[in-house]
Amino acid sequence: MKSKYKVILDEIVTKVENATYRPGDMIPTEHDFAALYNVSRTTVQRALNILVSKGVIYRIAGKGTFVSDSQLPGQAAHSNGDKTFSLLLPNHSQESIQYARGAQAYLERMSYRLSTHFIEKHYENAISEVSALLDGGCPGIILYPASSEDRDGYFRQLALRDTPIVTIDKEISGSLLSSVASNNYMGAYSLAEYLISNGHTDFIYISNGRLNASTLADRYRGFTDCLRDKGIALGEDNVMTNIPYPDNEAVDVFKKYFAKHPRKTPFVAFCAHDRIASNVYHAAYELNLRIPETMSVVGFDNLEIAAMLCPSLTTVAQPFFEIGRNAAKILVRLHEKRDNTTQHMKLSTPLIIRNSVTVI
Repeated sequence: MKSKYKVILDEIVTKVENATYRPGDMIPTEHDFAALYNVSRTTVQRALNILVSKGVIYRIAGKGTFVSDSQLPGQAAHSNGDKTFSLLLPNHSQESIQYARGAQAYLERMSYRLSTHFIEKHYENAISEVSALLDGGCPGIILYPASSEDRDGYFRQLALRDTPIVTIDKEISGSLLSSVASNNYMGAYSLAEYLISNGHTDFIYISNGRLNASTLADRYRGFTDCLRDKGIALGEDNVMTNIPYPDNEAVDVFKKYFAKHPRKTPFVAFCAHDRIASNVYHAAYELNLRIPETMSVVGFDNLEIAAMLCPSLTTVAQPFFEIGRNAAKILVRLHEKRDNTTQHMKLSTPLIIRNSVTVI
C-alpha cells in the first residue's frame, strides 16, 4: 500500500504528464491538498518538497507553487533538478523573509533556484523534512535548526553525505555542517559595555532560553562576560529564562517579577530578543514604570517593532539578509565542489542606539 505522501506525489506527476497541470500553472495550496486527501499539511509538504527537488514544480514566496517549464517530470528533473536548492525555515516572520531574500538574491545571480519550506520548530520535523528532500534528490539545503542539539546524531551523519547542508542562525553541536550566524557574543558584549558606559550597574537578563541554542547561549555569555570584566555582579534573582508564550503570559510574568523586586535606582532590562523587550514595555506601562527614566530596556535583532516602540528601542542588529546570502554562497561552493571545508561564519552585529536607555 502506498504511503499517503506518495499518493499525492504520483497524482501530481500524472496530472503534469497528461497536461492537466501545464507549465506555469499554479497548483492547489498545501491546505487544499490536505483537505482533498484528508491528510496533514506535513504529509503534503513532504510530497511537494520531493517534487520541488526534482524540478517538477517550483515555489515563489507569497505567490504559490507552479509547474516547471519542462513538459515532462523526467525532463524537468534532468534540466532543473540539480539547480533548485531548498531553504527550511520555522515560520513566516520578518527574519525568515530576509533570510530567504538574501539566499535567493545570490542564487539567482548564480543561475540557481531556491525553494522555501516552512516547518514546525522541532527536531523531529527537521529530520523528516531534510530526509524527504534528500530522498528526492535535492542538491543542497539551507537549514534553520530548531536548536543546537543533535540528540540522535542525525546531523552528524548528514555531514558525511555528498549533499551539502548549511545551517543559519546557529551551529549544530558536534556536526561538521557549515553555518552562518550573527556574532551574538560580541553583539551582547558591546551592548552591555554601552550600558555600563552610561552608568548602569543594576541589570536583569531576560530570555526565553539560555542553553538550548548557541544563539542564546552566546548572547548570555557575552552579556555576563562583560559584566564580569567590569567588576559587576549579577545575582541569580536577576536572571529570567524560559519566558512563556504567548505574549500575554509573558507580560503577566514580568508584572509579577517587577512588583516582587522593586528597585530604588534606575535599572536595565537586558532582553535577548526585541519581542521580549516589547512585552517588558507592556508590563512597565501597566505598573507605571517609566522608560527610560525608571528603567532602561534594550533588545536584540533590530526588528521593525524596535523602532515603532515608544520610546524607540536600543538594540543590536542582526544582518538576516547577509546571513541568507552567505549561506547560499557557501552552499553553491560546496555543491560545485570548489571547497569542502567546514566553515562557521560569524557576521558583525552593529549597535542601534535609540531612546530606551537613560544616562545615570
